[in-house]
Amino acid sequence: MVDVIGGELLEKKKYKKIADAYNDALQMQGCMRDEMGQVKDFQFEGDKGMFMLNANDSAFLTPYSLGQLGGKYGISNSYIKKCVSAGYDDLIRHNFSRWMENDEDVLLFRYFENKGVPVIRGILSTRYQRFDTTDIIEALSESWLSSWDIRQSMMNPERLHLRLVSDVPIEVPNEDLFIGVTVDSSDVGRSAVLIRAIVFKQVCTNGLVLPMSVGDLYRQVHVGAGADRFGERIAACLDTLSDFKEKAAEMIVAGTRMGLPFEMGKEEEIDRWRNRYKIPKGLVENTLNLLNEGKYAMNRWGLINSMTEAAQIMPIESRIMAERVAGELLVA
Repeated sequence: MVDVIGGELLEKKKYKKIADAYNDALQMQGCMRDEMGQVKDFQFEGDKGMFMLNANDSAFLTPYSLGQLGGKYGISNSYIKKCVSAGYDDLIRHNFSRWMENDEDVLLFRYFENKGVPVIRGILSTRYQRFDTTDIIEALSESWLSSWDIRQSMMNPERLHLRLVSDVPIEVPNEDLFIGVTVDSSDVGRSAVLIRAIVFKQVCTNGLVLPMSVGDLYRQVHVGAGADRFGERIAACLDTLSDFKEKAAEMIVAGTRMGLPFEMGKEEEIDRWRNRYKIPKGLVENTLNLLNEGKYAMNRWGLINSMTEAAQIMPIESRIMAERVAGELLVA
């Protein structure tokens, strides 16, 4: 299986504005193609993994597209990994091939050419509405968000994540907070198109994603709706940000007056709290270290700041998860 597709092309680049990312998005799109077809054959070679659409068209699978194909037949990733570790590659081939024999479904195969090697980045139903990274970035570049600064980005053939920050302050005493948004999407069905409001702490570059009831500005799934009115809907989001600014300020002030949800030093209480929010143990340890160092106050707002700062060293997916948990803590 191909673990990272196109990561060396785009993912590590830094952009200042949306327009800066658009040319790279177009370059990435030039390496892509889509085809409708039926699954005909499956060959599996251990950690390489290969899927053959027909005798003349073979391509490598990513872990995600293999999971999509396996999900279609009820073959889990954990089962595949177990077979690989035991050396039972033939069993994987047999399982997939047997299910494919009578499968007449037509599917959408999304390809990416990775250094000349064809890779299937996604396997989707024909109901899937193509609303891709280039469509989204183009619409954003024509919106009011085009003037905002990009503070973090991830863009590859599977995933788009942008963190955009404005110069609009959130008025909280002794804080340097600004309104921002995160934009998330996936060309292969990993995510709906999501725009969420965030609180951005300027000095530490911490981000705080507030819960759905407060922070979600826009959501669109990739089935049943296209990209034709996306720009108009982005414009409508602007009206909700003023309400968000006021609510965020109120909740943050309230957070400075709230105690911690556990007693420091009480491991059982801390474990219950960690398990409730499914927070990785390492993140909890780093969060508590920042609190104990006195960098932030021993209150709910201090806990949130410690967690979002500790999450900065984590991979992007894990960091996004931590910032969502932090947002939930503010209203818990």
